[in-house]
Amino acid sequence: ALVERTGDMARRQATGSRPYVLVDLPCGARFTAIKPPLSASGVAINIRRFPRTRLDLAGLEAQGTFAGSGSEDRKSELAYRVIGETPLVTYLTAVARSAGASLLISGEFSSGKSTLLGALASLVPPTVQVAVVETFKEVQLAHPHPLRVVVPGDRPDFPTMDEVLNVVITRMRPDLLIVGEIVRDEAPRFLDAVNLGKRAWATIHAGSALGALHRLETKALASGLPHRAAREQIAQSVNLVIHLARSGRRRRVAEVALVEGLTANGDYALRYVPIGRVAPRATLLSDLWEQVGGSWEVQP
Repeated sequence: ALVERTGDMARRQATGSRPYVLVDLPCGARFTAIKPPLSASGVAINIRRFPRTRLDLAGLEAQGTFAGSGSEDRKSELAYRVIGETPLVTYLTAVARSAGASLLISGEFSSGKSTLLGALASLVPPTVQVAVVETFKEVQLAHPHPLRVVVPGDRPDFPTMDEVLNVVITRMRPDLLIVGEIVRDEAPRFLDAVNLGKRAWATIHAGSALGALHRLETKALASGLPHRAAREQIAQSVNLVIHLARSGRRRRVAEVALVEGLTANGDYALRYVPIGRVAPRATLLSDLWEQVGGSWEVQP
């Protein structure tokens, strides 16, 4: 009964052919429910709550978002230095206030991508015209007069994300386009915006800064864009990638990479800010094998 009543609030129903429902609650939380037969062990409900107060960069710094990893204790006090004595927080503040760069914020689920996006967006000057397009109202803004559009992905009576982004980019003509999350249709329109001279910010799920570019590329290819064209557009238009990592309840900036075009071999040319790098999972597994006493020598 709870699932049906909650679905009624948003005119959505978990039916036999579609036994799940996604609803934005009045309090701002996101309600997701999955029913049998899709859920094999009864009704499963997830309620994702968001902070009621918007965190700025100072608040995130106080939480350790810009500190180094635990394995870098000797460097922890320098972990958010960029060049010389410039802290990463100061650098990101300048990037946000200028609204002059296109960027991706990447990370796994619940790594703090939207929180960081909202903190950066709060620094955009009020003279900059901002448009925010999301499937759920998630990004917390402090801008006085943004254009805010929510496009439910599961409502056949609504226009598609592709249609909405096309109208926002070409007709509303914002100075800065913020896409809550690049999942599917958002990718080609995101590239359209930045290649038309707009600045665009977005979040995307990925395991590293380089992985974020590859995933954006994959999403763009799904729209029919040729591989070489997609890679060239991304390399020319995305300027910065900020990657977040999560360990337990701790979330931190793990990589910051400047995108400097393509190499002679056609790979992305990235210049990493010296705060650390994400270790590949294969490396972590290899280290674990050695820690438990495993040997790489072939036994006779």
